Order: sequence, then structure tokens, then C-alpha cells
Amino acid sequence: MEKIMKSLRFLLPSFLLAACGATSQPTPILPSGYGSPISECFPARDAVVWEDSNGDGKQDERERPLAGIPVAMYHAGTRDNANLSSGVTDAQGAITLHGIGDLGEKCDELDIAVDVPSDYLPTTPTTVSLIGQPYDYIARFGLISQFPTPKAKAGGSFADPGTLAPPGEFFQACSLIETENLSPYLGTSLDFPLTSSGAIGENGVMTYDCMTAPSETAVTFYYALAVESDSARAAAFFDELIAPHPDASIPDSLGDDARFWQDENGVMLYAVVLQGNVVLNLNLAFWLDASPESHTRVIEFARLILTRLFERGG
Repeated sequence: MEKIMKSLRFLLPSFLLAACGATSQPTPILPSGYGSPISECFPARDAVVWEDSNGDGKQDERERPLAGIPVAMYHAGTRDNANLSSGVTDAQGAITLHGIGDLGEKCDELDIAVDVPSDYLPTTPTTVSLIGQPYDYIARFGLISQFPTPKAKAGGSFADPGTLAPPGEFFQACSLIETENLSPYLGTSLDFPLTSSGAIGENGVMTYDCMTAPSETAVTFYYALAVESDSARAAAFFDELIAPHPDASIPDSLGDDARFWQDENGVMLYAVVLQGNVVLNLNLAFWLDASPESHTRVIEFARLILTRLFERGG
């Protein structure tokens, strides 16, 4: 009996150590059916939302931050599921999102998304992936207002819609030009009559349109004249039209403000001009003669249209 007790005194400490788990690393708790440890991390990632007033997708010093915009952080690729963290931007347009979860070895398997309000449009992707981004990376979201604040621009010209056509008649935008005298501007003559039309746009402004027939083969054009009630409203509409084209050139001495750009082939040419309470939107295509000289023709054609308009209704 004494020998048995001595043996138990020798073995008991070993049993107790085994029962207490005396190891250098804690044993990970594994969920049922899995054979690897849970890897959790606690990310804190930043985001910024700003009003991209010129729509170029780049935050400029003069562009203001947007407060109160909802932003959320998700596990990568799972935006339709519950978010890890959400909130709204502060007065500086900033927010820090905190989360917890199995987010990969680098704790970067995350997406940050902005919830765009109904009165804004995004100018950058609305979801940003953080995979591969450094921990101090800031997700940035640009939004442009669908109802920009009108900005008054210089210019004393004012077109009176009531004087553009005789009483009781609808103003025909094509009546501002004579097709037989357009060769210096178009480089060729037209084979078919022009078509005038008009409509009230979504913002309540009346537009007067003129276009060539689809059968024209050498050159085609379309222009719309928006006659606003005042110059500030016209300026706001002008800004809306040029916002998607931040790299457009600015022609000299054309209206109060103007922009010009072309498609990648140099065939379709575009000019938007603000003068007083009028905005001219001109599209012109030289199908047979697309050359640098065409640029000058577009500018001079726009000048002709506006000159004729204000001679009649100014």
C-alpha cells in the first residue's frame, strides 16, 4: 500500500498539469465543423465625402465637405448583407468606422460604401475596396448636387422670349439661320431642309431646337437654345451641362462663358455657350472633313446663332 501511495504522489502533479493545460500558447476555440482557428481583428477605417461641384472626381481645396451623409463598412463583397459599422459624416465630411470580424491576415477584406442622397449624384465609385490598401488609407467619395446653387455671371445680354416670334406664333429656332448662307461655317451646303422643334425641360425651362435632316451625309448638327427667366438660372443650367466635361477648352470671346470639346475621333464637336439668360448647346459632326479647321467653324457657327438670337429678341 505504501508503494502505491508513493507512486500516486509522483504521478499526481503530471495529471494536474495536463488538466490545467500548461502550454505556451492558448488553444484556439474552433467553431463546430471547422479545423482552423478563428482570426479576428478590430479595424478602424476612415472615409471622407465632399461636394464635387465641378464633377471631376477630384477633391479641390475650394470644394466643401458634406456632413450627414450615410457611410457603412462591410465584409468585402457582401454589401447586400448586414454591415460591420455605419454612421454619418461629421461637419468635416469625415467618419471613422469600427468593426470586428475575420477579415483576413491583413485585416483588409473590407468594403466602404456611401449611401447617395436623392438630391445628389456620385462622381466617384460608391463602393471602395480596402483590400491591399494601407491601414491609413482614406476612402473618398465625391457627390454633385442635382440642384446646384445658381451663380451669377457677368453679362448684360437678355433675350425676351416674347419678341422672338410674332404674337401667336411659335418661335422657330432654325429661322435664325439661312441654309443657303451656311457654307462658310459648315464647309459645304445642305441638301435637305432643317427641322425646328421645342419643348419644356424637366427644370421648367423652354428650349428651342434646330437640327439637320438625318439624310445629310457631309455634315449634321443640332442646337438647342434654353431661354431662362434670368441670368443666374441660365448660369446654373450652363454649369450642369459642362460638369461632365472638366477638361473642355474655353473659347475666347464667345458669350459670357463657353466650353468646347470633341469625341475621341474628332468627328463629333460640342460647344456650350452662356450669354445673359440664354444657354446654347450645339452638337456638330463633320463626317467627311474632320480637321482642326472644323473647330473654328463650330465656334463661329455658335457665335452666328447667338448674334442672330439677340438681334431679334434682345
